[in-house]
Amino acid sequence: MKQPLVGHGPVAALRLVAGLSQLDTARACDCTAETIRNIEQGRHSPSVGLALRLAQAYGVGMGDLTAALDRVHKRKGRKAMRDLTTRRAKKT
Repeated sequence: MKQPLVGHGPVAALRLVAGLSQLDTARACDCTAETIRNIEQGRHSPSVGLALRLAQAYGVGMGDLTAALDRVHKRKGRKAMRDLTTRRAKKT
């Protein structure tokens, strides 16, 4: 039986709808399960590359993933996640 989505944050909900565990997601995205947990709890913002891999693993667009990440950060009382394109521009 699938886990209910009630009580899960927006990023975790994307993962659960995709039918993935945190460990499955970590393996698909080449990171640790701890990183996935921290992203879901709003303690860590993914790099652009990791965000792209997460969106692909979850089968969603970057807009959907970014919106979910923003909701996590707003729920935690933090500033919304910076625009990923701004982060990419700073690296080049």
